[in-house]
Amino acid sequence: MIDEDVLEQRFWSIAEREAAQRSIEITPDGADYLKSFIHRGVCKLLANGSANDQSIFQAEENLIKFMTQTSALSKTLSEDQTRFKGSVFPELNKRILMQSIVSICPCWPFC
Repeated sequence: MIDEDVLEQRFWSIAEREAAQRSIEITPDGADYLKSFIHRGVCKLLANGSANDQSIFQAEENLIKFMTQTSALSKTLSEDQTRFKGSVFPELNKRILMQSIVSICPCWPFC
């Protein structure tokens, strides 16, 4: 049986890695929202009894797609802000994550 906490930590590590590879900071409110998003996905994955290597791999791939899209949105928004405010570093906050969820869902098992 797969441990929920272990799977959540595994997915969180992927999210952190994907953000770091794109030089994007996850803000505290973004981290809380993203952890909740991951938690819901893990619960859904475990609830329907389909947690196996293949389904976990698919969930990881979907999380990477989500993080790629979210990172692109973050960079676009930070570039827009830079034009008006000067140097702004890309970040993932709750607002950006919420916008990404609307545009990417459905994204099994997260939404």
